[in-house]
Amino acid sequence: MTCHNRIFGRFFMYKSILHIFLSAVLSVTGCSASENVKQVRDIAGAHAKVVWCRQIRGDASDVFGKGNELVLMGIDTAKGREFPVINKPGNYHKPLITPDGNNIVFTDWPARKVYRVGWDGKVLKELVRGAAVEVWADPVTGVTWVYALREVSDDRDTGGPLFRFNFADTSRQETVWDKTDLTVDNIQLSFDGKSACALTPWPDAALLDLNDKSLIRSGKGCWTSMSPDNSRLMWVFDGAHRNVVLHGPDGKRMFETAINGIPGGGGHEVYHPRWSNRKDLFVLTGPYKGGGGSNRIGSGGKGVEVYAAKFSDDLSKVAKFVRVTKDKCLDIYPDLWVEGADAAIASTSPISLSGSGLNAAKRPPVAIRGVLLKKTVTPELKDILPYRQVLVVFLYKTLPDNRLIGVAHWGMREGRKVPFERVIGEEYDMKIVEYSASPELEGERVVMDFEQGDWPLYYSSEDAK
Repeated sequence: MTCHNRIFGRFFMYKSILHIFLSAVLSVTGCSASENVKQVRDIAGAHAKVVWCRQIRGDASDVFGKGNELVLMGIDTAKGREFPVINKPGNYHKPLITPDGNNIVFTDWPARKVYRVGWDGKVLKELVRGAAVEVWADPVTGVTWVYALREVSDDRDTGGPLFRFNFADTSRQETVWDKTDLTVDNIQLSFDGKSACALTPWPDAALLDLNDKSLIRSGKGCWTSMSPDNSRLMWVFDGAHRNVVLHGPDGKRMFETAINGIPGGGGHEVYHPRWSNRKDLFVLTGPYKGGGGSNRIGSGGKGVEVYAAKFSDDLSKVAKFVRVTKDKCLDIYPDLWVEGADAAIASTSPISLSGSGLNAAKRPPVAIRGVLLKKTVTPELKDILPYRQVLVVFLYKTLPDNRLIGVAHWGMREGRKVPFERVIGEEYDMKIVEYSASPELEGERVVMDFEQGDWPLYYSSEDAK
């Protein structure tokens, strides 16, 4: 080989190495960050920041953020880019943005230690032992408090007591709640800090009064979240992992809002829904369409991204979704902060929900006849744990009007499969009711083996007998 050829050979070798290096970098930092940052800025209409975890190694299944293959990622619209806050693989469970937007609080889950870090990743400091769940600033004193669970089990992410410590002086600690165990995901406070939403523990949702240490039951489900004002309005994420059920300050169910309409998501499950510090904005991850059968959430997937979303004024629907991340990794546990949101909340009235499309009064079952088009296989108990029962969705074409409807049938009750066999192409008579008008099903696990289309979901009332 001539010297000339050797030079060009080395050039192309180094070029290939550089290409591999840049590809690795882009797998962490995202490949269309500037466009994504613009979308975050546009939906917020103000300076905004987002933090989340990204699994950069392994099988992209660490949906619950418990492993050591994560990096801590951030977006700051003022910087106009996405960037790694901490790019050393480790555990950065449930990152939370402080109310002033200047710091991030997270938990090293395996060690059960709470840390703080600046957005440049340089000021990393261990704070206390435990698992951080919320950060709140007292609107009267201005003091920032971190709320954490002292002890948490690994099997159901549940424990207690709930305590808080001063962000600037960790020696100042006090117990906030010890009446029940609580689940890590998701505890949030009202603006005045007097109330909190929580699972007490999963799947029982409740509104906690942190002054008199009482609670009001608010249905069943997961990922409770609270409006950041003083309306005491909270949601409970449903067992289908597609909708949030809004509950009022009296604990009563108000209405259901679908949040799984992310562009190109096919109506699949979503996860990690969390209200931001502004009452019209929240974040979530999805779509979860990897894996097989019912184990979609647990399987994660490299196509799971972070999204920001904006509610309609009455919270009855999502007016807009924007994609925050675009990469080939699993992105989980997002938190969104918008500058000036606290000041806006303090100067305005709480959310008004008059005329917000409340569920109509429950109607009696309707008799129909339908042709079975698609069906969902009942999963094994191990695939739905900690749930012990599950509803499976079948798709029918009604006769004689040829409408498509989904019908949820019981596939498992109390850990045992329900004998139920139907053949695709055959006709069946059923009595059905609207699923959203069946509050007794709130929080039940619902699975389907096909994409959700633009068809209504019903419940087979005969299965309850």
